[in-house]
Amino acid sequence: MGLPMRVFGGTGEYANMHNHIPLPDLASSLALFDPASIWSGLQQLSSLQQRQKARAIVVGRILKRQLSKVRTLMHRNKVK
Repeated sequence: MGLPMRVFGGTGEYANMHNHIPLPDLASSLALFDPASIWSGLQQLSSLQQRQKARAIVVGRILKRQLSKVRTLMHRNKVK
């Protein structure tokens, strides 16, 4: 399903686009998981938004735990 190279100019500006994708900054990525930044972000939300955000965090943790259990069971079935 690839497009012909001439659509993207062959050896023109789009030919090496995959070489110019910026790598994510590790420091900014880790800052997303910093408890202090999460807490300061929650402080800026309204009380309703804070409750919704807190509920979403709890639901996310529950789903992550359930997914982990499912993966463990699937792995056990493959090992048997």
